[in-house]
This record gives sequence, C-alpha cells and structure tokens, in this order.
Amino acid sequence: MLPEEDRHTLPEDYLKDRLAVMMGGRTAEKLILGNVSSGADDDIRQATTLARAMVARWGMADEVGPVDLRQSEEHPFLGREIAQPRMFSQETAHEVDQAVRRLITEAEQKAAAIVSEYRPQIERLVHELEAHETLDRAQIDTCLGPARERPASTPKSGLAAA
Repeated sequence: MLPEEDRHTLPEDYLKDRLAVMMGGRTAEKLILGNVSSGADDDIRQATTLARAMVARWGMADEVGPVDLRQSEEHPFLGREIAQPRMFSQETAHEVDQAVRRLITEAEQKAAAIVSEYRPQIERLVHELEAHETLDRAQIDTCLGPARERPASTPKSGLAAA
C-alpha cells in the first residue's frame, strides 16, 4: 500500500539525537546559567510530540511495545487534529507517559554531557557574541576550535522514502 503522504523512514538513534538537540538550549541554560527560562517552550513541545510519536506510533519503547496508541487523528483538510476517545486503558496511558518522559530525560542527559564537554567553547562563543553581537562562520569556527567528527544532520543514506 502507498502512504497517503510522503514519509521518510527515520532510525531510532537519529530520532533520539533529534530529541537531544531539542533539549540542548534548555540544558545549556540550566548548566551554564544555573536557571531555566520560558525560552525552551517550543523545544519542549516539539520534543514531547516527537517522543510521543516514537512511543505511541512507531513502537520505539520496549515497555509499551509495537502498538499504535494514537489519541487523535490528523485531518489535512481541516488543518488540525481532532480528538477521539482513547481506545486503551488508563494503565497503558500511564506507561506511554512514562516512556515519553524517559526518552526526554535521556535526551536531556545526553545534551548535558555534550554541553559539559564543550563548555569552554560555548563560553568563548558567548563572550564573542556579547562583544560583537553578530558573528560570521569563521568567527564561530574560531570560538569552537577544531571540528571533531560531527554526525551528519540527516539520517544515514540508504534510507528511502516509504
């Protein structure tokens, strides 16, 4: 069967990396400033949406398993999701919530490890931004130092549209 819309197959590791990126700004605030702000509102919303899809649509949580537990259906012509009655137990809903929380917490821990590892470079970058307000690519590269092997921003090749 053909999908109703173009979809790409994304591996679980890639999606977990995306969650860590989404949690990166909030994590940096927490570690470097010792405080968090409301600035991460959209990042948290997107991370929660992605984690919920990983758990409730794509079966990427062992504790829940490979079942479709969507709570709403998207209607492309209406431009929004329409809520439907839940077709699973409160206990299952709790398991989904716990799995979503676990994925986001793990992503936050991964982001914290990265921010900690690169804290000196981040602080140099902040100092330069305070001094110059805007930086070009060369100035950013100078602050960050020699680039190590960085993962590609897209999934590995060989993944085809489904």
